[in-house]
Amino acid sequence: ALLIPYLNQVVYEVACKLYRNFGNIHKEVFVKIKNYPLEENLRDLKKDHLNSTVKFKALVTRRHPVTCQLKKIYYLCRCGDRKGPIYQNENQAVQLGNCHNCKSKGPFTIDKEKVEYRNHQKLIVQEMPSKVPPGRVARQKIVICLGDNIDAVRPGDQVEVTGFFNHKFDY
Repeated sequence: ALLIPYLNQVVYEVACKLYRNFGNIHKEVFVKIKNYPLEENLRDLKKDHLNSTVKFKALVTRRHPVTCQLKKIYYLCRCGDRKGPIYQNENQAVQLGNCHNCKSKGPFTIDKEKVEYRNHQKLIVQEMPSKVPPGRVARQKIVICLGDNIDAVRPGDQVEVTGFFNHKFDY
């Protein structure tokens, strides 16, 4: 699943080579995984599934508003050297290191003119009622939607989610 952004870029470059005006019409292409062979129950997703691709069926119970999230960021050193682009991942802290020109360790300022954002939407999904054992409460998970998956579903919709399962610690 960490390969998906690179696949998106390669497919976009190929589309731009094959179709002259594609870059003028679209800025990105989104690769989707279809017919993933392993299906899990939402209740069974545990530590063994972390950092892997999973597929499960669920019911959307809540859809949060679309928000902005950093996608690509550049930093400026005091000497004027630009560091970047750095692709921001919400699970990783950015480690900048030293400036190549002046060997300074910072502080670095964000080049606000070059920063790129992406849309980001959070869904709350719940296991299907038919999968809940008698006398138990349905389990929920948070699904983060990016790209063309934003605003694709509404609360009450049954969905098949194929994506990267990871842990995000919430303070």
